[in-house]
Amino acid sequence: MLAGKVSTNLYYILNALLVSIPAFLIPALLFRRREGFRRFPAPRFGHIMLAAAIGIGGIYMNAALSLLNQAIYFNVDLVSNSTTAATIAELGPIAMLIGLALVPPVSEEFIMRGTLLESWRRYGPWGAAIITSVLFALLHAAPSGIMIYFGMGMLLAIVYLITRNVWLSVTVHMVNNLSSVISALYLKYLYPP
Repeated sequence: MLAGKVSTNLYYILNALLVSIPAFLIPALLFRRREGFRRFPAPRFGHIMLAAAIGIGGIYMNAALSLLNQAIYFNVDLVSNSTTAATIAELGPIAMLIGLALVPPVSEEFIMRGTLLESWRRYGPWGAAIITSVLFALLHAAPSGIMIYFGMGMLLAIVYLITRNVWLSVTVHMVNNLSSVISALYLKYLYPP
């Protein structure tokens, strides 16, 4: 049983590092360099705290969108994405942190907001925000959570459009994902199966 958990944890960490980074972060950085986009300076401490507060607000937004989603898809069995609650419950804390709260926010934000939104911004910031939010929702391949991912994508796009700093949208994304990790750990260790 322990060997299965170790291999699941290792698989999840390697998947985050060897799939997310090459698939999202490296192309984003190469495209940004080729296009000559400005660099993202390190945000100030106050800006990071504000982004963290927005991330906490995003948790409540996700809860509201989840209720709306449940009302719309009442009694409809939809396939979720690969990061199901059962998969998360099998992971250890380190795999959860790396595979959910660290690597995906950085790699997804650099491709979605830092590259695509920035590239398409010249055609209109709100259109670019909507398109990248739709792509963000589709990227997660979760029909049952499409509204939640679209809503989160819009929140992240708005943060980026206002600040023009991808590190702040990364912070919001990390806080949101970290809340899922904390919830999963809370349930896993306080209410073991």
